[in-house]
Amino acid sequence: MSQGEPSYQPLGQLASLFQANLAALEAARPHIARQLGEFDPSMWGVCAADGQVKLAQRSAEGWRQMPQALTPMASKETAEKIFPNGRRMCAVLVAGVDQGWLWHALYTMPCEVPALPGHRPPLYFLARGGEHLALALHLHDWRQMLADPSVQLFVGADAVEQVARSMQGAAHCPWPKVAVTLDPVLWTQGRTLDSLLVQAAQAAEARFAACQKRLVELYRCADEPGALAARLQSEKSLKILGITSRYTTFLQYSMRDWLAGFEELGHQTKLVIEQEDFHSLSNLHYAQACAEFVPDIILLIDHARCEFKAFPPNIPFVMWVQDMLPNILSAPAGAGQNRTDYVLGYGRTDCIYKYGYPARRFMSSMIGVNPRRFSPPAQRGGYACDVSFVSHCSTPAAELLAEELQKQPDAQLKKLLSVMYEKLAGVYQSGGYVVEPMAFEQLLRQSMEQTQTRLQDPAGVLDFFTQRINNALFRHQALNWLVELDIDLRLYGRGWEAHPTFKRYARGVADNQKDLAEIYHTSRICLHIAPWGSAHQRVFDGLAAGAFFLFRGHGGELNESDWRELWRMCQAENIQTDQEFGRRATPPMRQLLARIVARTQDDPFASSYGPAYDFLGELRDQAEMDFTRSASTLWPEYSQVAFFNRDDLHEKIRRFLPDDAARQTIARSMRQTVVDKLSYLAICKRLLRFIDHDLAAGG
Repeated sequence: MSQGEPSYQPLGQLASLFQANLAALEAARPHIARQLGEFDPSMWGVCAADGQVKLAQRSAEGWRQMPQALTPMASKETAEKIFPNGRRMCAVLVAGVDQGWLWHALYTMPCEVPALPGHRPPLYFLARGGEHLALALHLHDWRQMLADPSVQLFVGADAVEQVARSMQGAAHCPWPKVAVTLDPVLWTQGRTLDSLLVQAAQAAEARFAACQKRLVELYRCADEPGALAARLQSEKSLKILGITSRYTTFLQYSMRDWLAGFEELGHQTKLVIEQEDFHSLSNLHYAQACAEFVPDIILLIDHARCEFKAFPPNIPFVMWVQDMLPNILSAPAGAGQNRTDYVLGYGRTDCIYKYGYPARRFMSSMIGVNPRRFSPPAQRGGYACDVSFVSHCSTPAAELLAEELQKQPDAQLKKLLSVMYEKLAGVYQSGGYVVEPMAFEQLLRQSMEQTQTRLQDPAGVLDFFTQRINNALFRHQALNWLVELDIDLRLYGRGWEAHPTFKRYARGVADNQKDLAEIYHTSRICLHIAPWGSAHQRVFDGLAAGAFFLFRGHGGELNESDWRELWRMCQAENIQTDQEFGRRATPPMRQLLARIVARTQDDPFASSYGPAYDFLGELRDQAEMDFTRSASTLWPEYSQVAFFNRDDLHEKIRRFLPDDAARQTIARSMRQTVVDKLSYLAICKRLLRFIDHDLAAGG
């Protein structure tokens, strides 16, 4: 051996690592494992020095060192150049295995796709032959990677063509956006990543066109007048297609519960969702699902039909608005609603009068509850207490203000925020509260006048105070009243352990699936404190689990009772329109309206939505919901369980804590209301009636 020549050790010394990898490969990809099974390591040597690994093949002339494209350090740097933030955000193709360091660096890099939480973009790894891969399997513990289906592994001189066939045939797996070449020999006949993508896109477009043609034939009869209405009325079992994503936990459960409601009614359902965490779905998948299942109704949460190209235009498509998102709150979304598009959920008034959604096809609804999923659980112990409160709103309002002031560069705006905070906090220090939008606008006007500040767009300041500052003040005020009592109080959520007053009551974060139902069921009293009211998903779930709740009430909730009474009066007088109300309203009706306007500082007949706004139409919509959007009209027990001030809270805690029978009676009754009016089953029944009525009306 000449001076300076590396001292190679037999590669066979790493045989145990190779065999472990080979076993993993045999279990997951036996066709590739067979290509490696006869690899002979006896002619190979390995040497590690100075942060590098060298492989060499024995020959008659001595050791012939294998060329190396990337060292371990260079591989890490290459991966970081592709993803500078250190998070793998898209699919990558690596042509060539080299010594495997780049494969390892990319696979072990954390994944983060902001729009798809939990998504792991696939990796396309190509090796020219079994020998190349076998060498790398002696250097890395790749058992997990080799068994991971998100790693698309292609071995052979035709590896690029294998990738091309895979991309054309498996459109559920995101195609690579980046390619790194370690072995140029693999790219034969002028192939590039761009050419692979073009070919795959053409194949997908051809399949999509064929699928659309098939859908036209399948749904041709639906174009006949009245055909769909007749089918909805005559069929005992409809076919309901629901589409969701595994990358949104709440909406995934919501869709499953929604479909379960239809199944309980006897309908056939199909759920379209990514089967693996490295999959993504497209118009092609949705069109294929429609062609295979031939649904009568299509369901989607937070997305409209006009956002896609896949769905037949002539069958009911229902968008459930559960989040007020930009794709929903837009004029194009409203204009895109066709004759068989229906909307369910929140935001009816804004959608209709700001964005042009058809009023007759928008059915207001709260988010439903699945009583079976939140039925009283088997008790594991450890959660029983006098009073529990579940919320992540743990940061004191003063800290929220300080954080915002630190971020703001404008001294005048800082002064405005401080003055408005002092005014709002002063209301709470005196025992009051603020919930009405007009009250916040008035506080802002006063603060602007006092600081001589002008705002081009006050929406940001109002949002900061209503959504964050007031949320904390409203909740923490009631908790401060509560801690004056000698009770076993437990606070669940992030950050309570850092609160100066409430940290001794902190019990950590409660898992939504494992812990919440038992917390609800075993707490003697559960609190719900929110400035937006108590008709809330968490309350519905808690009642389904058998909880007894005390609510922090406020005047905003009582408005709904007055609206219900005003609607009753209008029905008694056969007043159907705003114009008729103006001409024929009775003195008691005008007195009631005046009381509402005085409380809310807002006249519904002088709405900012403009002359098209139909106030009685909105009341009619709420009547069709049975006035279920407010706790005061949803539960007859509201007056018994709502507290409005410190003394009221203390009195109700002292009354209900020792009275198990009273709590159980009220809890059972309120739970039954949830089941009857707010369960997915009840919502599904109402939705089918709503669609049937609209289709039968025609036009």
